[in-house]
Order: sequence, then C-alpha cells, then structure tokens
Amino acid sequence: MVRVVVTQPKPHKKKRSGQGDSPENLRCGFIDKEGNVVIEPAFETAGPFQSGRAAVADEDGWHYIDRTGAVVIRDAPKTRTGPQVPRDFSEGLTVVNVDGRLGYMDTGGEIAIEPRYALAGSFSEGVALVEEPLGRSKDGLPRIRFGLIDTKGKWVNYLPHTMELGFNDLVFSEGLLRFQGDDEHRQLYGFLDRDGEWAIEPAHTNVGDFHEDRALFEYHGRWGWLDPEGEVAVDPLFDWAGDFSQGLAPAERDGKAGFIDRHGNTAIEFRYDRAASFSEGLAHVGEGDRHFYIDAQGKVAFECPFYASLDFSEGLAPFAAEV
Repeated sequence: MVRVVVTQPKPHKKKRSGQGDSPENLRCGFIDKEGNVVIEPAFETAGPFQSGRAAVADEDGWHYIDRTGAVVIRDAPKTRTGPQVPRDFSEGLTVVNVDGRLGYMDTGGEIAIEPRYALAGSFSEGVALVEEPLGRSKDGLPRIRFGLIDTKGKWVNYLPHTMELGFNDLVFSEGLLRFQGDDEHRQLYGFLDRDGEWAIEPAHTNVGDFHEDRALFEYHGRWGWLDPEGEVAVDPLFDWAGDFSQGLAPAERDGKAGFIDRHGNTAIEFRYDRAASFSEGLAHVGEGDRHFYIDAQGKVAFECPFYASLDFSEGLAPFAAEV
C-alpha cells in the first residue's frame, strides 16, 4: 500500500479498513481547504506540513519541501528508531541521526541541538523526551540521563522512568505524558506530569494522548475516554474511536462511523464507512468508494476525486491520485 502520510503509529490507533489495493501509478501532492490542488502529485509518499515543512519521497530519496512544493532540504536525514523515514518537524525542529547519535535539526537544515542522545522524541509544549548515554559506572553498568529538554537543548527535568517501546511517539499533550508503568505495572499505561509524577496511575492496557480534556482508553476491545483526573468521561462502548477536536470525536459502532460530543452523545449520525478526527475545521469521511470532507455540522465541504486524502495541517492536506 502507498502511504500518503508517514507517521509513527500510536498505541491507541486502530488500523482502519482501506479501499482495496493501491494502483501502481499513485503519486502524492497537497490540496487546500477548498479541495484545490496546490502542490501537484509528484511524490511517492508525502507527510503533513509542520513548521512549514513536509517530508516527501521521490525516486532520489527523502526530502523536505516548503508550501510551494520546492525542495528546501535535500536528502533528509533518517533516524535509526522506528521506520527508516524522516520525522515530521515539530515546534521548528526534527530529529536527526549523526553517526549513531540523535540530535535536532531546524527548518533550514542546520543542527540546532547537537546529536548526543540514544533516544529522542518530538517536541511538544516546549519539551522533548530524551535519553542520553553517560558512559559506564565503576561497576561497568551503563549510565544514562533520562528526561525532558527544551528547544535549546537544556535539561528541564530528569525523569525516573525509562521506556523504549513507542518512545518516538511520546509527547506532552495538555500537560500530561502518556507513559508505560514500571515493575508490576509494566504492561499498563498512565500519565506523568512535567515533574515526572504520576498524575494518573497506570491502569489501562491502551490509552491515547489528551485532546480537549479527553484521552482514549481501551477496555476489553472497546473504546471510551478518560478525563484529566483519570475518571471515565465516556463509557467504552465503541469498536473504534479517534481524538477529540472542535468538541467532536469520530467513533465506530455496529460497522458504521459517526461523531460524538464530549459526553458521548451522537453529534453527527453514524452513517459513514470510515471517519477521521476533525483537523482545522474539516474531517475526512467515506461511504463506499466515495470520500469527502465535512464540517462540524456534518455538511459536505467538498468531494475528493482522489484515491486517498488525509488530515489538514497548516492549511494543506496530502492526497494520493493516479497519474
């Protein structure tokens, strides 16, 4: 399958059904919020715009482009963690790998934070989670420093917990960090505050980040939402669910997708075969072979005459079309 957007998978995201096998002659470009093509489909893969840059791939490899479609950073550096593709920019920085150590590059392609980390997450709310090797102790054991740095590379706080699984995807959202427990809670997720204290104790096998005071959680294969105190805000009644945006979240039950409000009430009828979270006022939905964007009232904004198109970011959305 051609990947329109290349991102790290989140633990709480359930893979949605696709539209069949991809045609061999797909190329990716970008549309604006009226459905107009603003960057022609010329790429094999395209990611979302962040900080004015989008990662794209062509026959020569990976690059970053600007909003005009011009390549501004050629041969985009890859990281050695996760799929071998460049990370998206976040807060003006992206992770790079130099000789086996991770650091951060700015949107001009210059090193902003020297590569010295074994693990490095994306920036969110001014901080990023990193792990820095410090050699070995007198006993020969590896020493590490683990915690949060700011966008200048200065340490903000040290955290007592370490976790490698899904590390790239761990970011603060609304002041809380989705994190896996340790010791007897190793298989459960909770939320840390910026001081490294448990704001919500590990109690769930699968959770999402907080969006609009709601975080997804899974219970026996069904999905609901928690509030910032860790209490159940919406009961786990759905076969699939997404993040809240504009007061609405996509969800699926009985084979159909729709949208609910923050209290679990149906806001947009469960009539679609697939639905995504709202982004910048629009949500991508589909019915059979037809797919389109709707507004928060459920009205069709425009049809998509493409094989696939995804969320808007900075006014543009990647799409894939046959050429």
